Parts: sequence; structure tokens; C-alpha cells
Amino acid sequence: MRARNIKPGLWLNEDLAETSIPARYLFPGLWCAADKDGRLEYRPKKIKAELYPYDKVCVVSLIAELHGKKFISVYENEGILYIQINNFTKHQNPHPKEKSNGYPDPVNICEYDGNLKQFIFTARNVQIPFPSSSLIPSSLIPEVDTTCLVGQQTAQPQPRDKIPFAEIVSFLNQKAGTQFKPSTDTTKSHIKARWAEGFTIDDFKAVIDFKVGEWANDPNMMQYIRPITLFGKKFESYLQAAKSAGYSGQSHGMFAVVPPEDYHPPIGSIACTNTRQ
Repeated sequence: MRARNIKPGLWLNEDLAETSIPARYLFPGLWCAADKDGRLEYRPKKIKAELYPYDKVCVVSLIAELHGKKFISVYENEGILYIQINNFTKHQNPHPKEKSNGYPDPVNICEYDGNLKQFIFTARNVQIPFPSSSLIPSSLIPEVDTTCLVGQQTAQPQPRDKIPFAEIVSFLNQKAGTQFKPSTDTTKSHIKARWAEGFTIDDFKAVIDFKVGEWANDPNMMQYIRPITLFGKKFESYLQAAKSAGYSGQSHGMFAVVPPEDYHPPIGSIACTNTRQ
């Protein structure tokens, strides 16, 4: 880790403000982890150990956020993934005696696909999955970041054919002090519709946490803390806002981040494209 410069404009950057709070924390941390060229190995588990030693976060998801906003670029070279901090040398002045680690130039820049939920990169027409790992250059053995594994920090995932009506409504009643019944047809129909769209128990809890916190003290809005509103057609937009604010639906507080399978905005898959002219 190295000392770097932080300018006041960092906190006013509107593009960075569209990422989650943990991702904003990660960005300057990567500056300290990178070499004088603004490059480092894509090793989520190592990055988490250095930058989030006391927090339960999924660094894979956070890297995907910054990559999607073009603050960093994930790239591939000979089967190894690296991170380039964009415009690093423009804003940083490394010590003259600091040495470069000699990482390759970012040629095979990667792109993410938000419709998929796993990291992959394509090299020499071979797709290699990266759900929550990176390759250790010395051994080419997947380095698994267990923080990102589904079920690692949460309850066991519910089978898709078994909708947890009671758990969702009970969580709402607990957070909002309400007494809604999970057996009501209208409530069940809204939950069933969102469940059929692929949303998870953590997604429901994240929306509940977020909207209760936002509306509970507003006399004009507290009436809308109800299943028909929370789980209606605006559910996905509520969820995106909750994720951006750092809500995960898990029990670790605001700073927790949903694992890749449950994390919808910008995480996806990576497919590399060669930019060499």
C-alpha cells in the first residue's frame, strides 16, 4: 500500500455518487493498492483483506460498479485479469523512486453485461468463468473470495418454487410496526409477481429497509409503507435506489453488499475486446 493524493473534488463527483457507498470507499483505496502506473492484479480476496479488513463486502461487485462507470478498467493479458485506474497519472504524482510492478498495458479492455450475473472474460475464444475469484499469477489457481459466495453471510437461499410470503411480510411488520397478513390475496399476488421476475428474499428486505427508513418519519408517505406499494411495479426502481444507498437486505448494516447472484445493477459478465489498432 502506498500514500496517494486525494482531491476535494472526489466527494463532489456526480458519476461516483451514482455508485454505492462501499464502491466510493473502494475507489481511493485502489489508488493506494496500485503501482505507479495505476495498475494492480485483479485479486478480489486480496483487495478485500487490504481495504475492508473489518467489513463484510463483495469486492467483485464493487469493482464491477467502478468498471461500469469507467473509473477503472478491468483487462486481460495471457489469461490473467488486471485493473487499470483510469487517468491515474493525470491526478497522481508518485514518488520518483517508486518502481512500477511491470504489469502489461491494458489492451484487452473488458466490458460488463448487466443481464448476466457472473464475471467471465474471453481470451483466445475460450470463456473462463469468474463468479467470485481471480487467478493467482504464480499458480493459475482460482482465488475464491468466499464473501461473495451465495449463502456465505445470509440465510440459505429459498427454492424458487417456494415463495417465502410469511418471511417477507413478517420482516415488513417487524421493521415498520405494521400488522399485515401474509395470507392476503393482494399481498401474495404482488410478492408472487416480483418473485417470478427473479427477485430474492434479500431484495425484498433491502426495499423494506430502505423505504421504511425513508418514509417512516414522513406523515405524508408513511401510509405507503404497505405491500401493495412496496412490492408493486416500482419495486425494481426502489431496489436500485436501495442498492445505491448501500442497503443489502442482509443483517450486516448499510455497509453490506449483496453477493453477485443477488446484485442487479452494474455487476454482470465481462467479455474482453482487443483495443490494439
